[in-house]
Amino acid sequence: PGNSGGALVDANGQLVGINSSIAALGPESGNIGIGFAITSRQMRSVVDQILETGTVQHAYLGVGVGDVVVEVDGAQRWAAGVANVAPD
Repeated sequence: PGNSGGALVDANGQLVGINSSIAALGPESGNIGIGFAITSRQMRSVVDQILETGTVQHAYLGVGVGDVVVEVDGAQRWAAGVANVAPD
């Protein structure tokens, strides 16, 4: 939601990345003012691969994640938990 996928520019108007996601305190909270972006270097690599081969190669971490609730300093917080790990 919001500006995900939009251009991230510096004070001079130069493209430095593409907004990809936001941080939230849970599924109902919305944006808490922290965003994440893909760098323009990574974006250029992806675009070049698509134009040259029609596909993109990327790293594979081998873990599956899921939403979990954890307790931190007596307060419950949403977090990402490792749900499974691929063999080998």
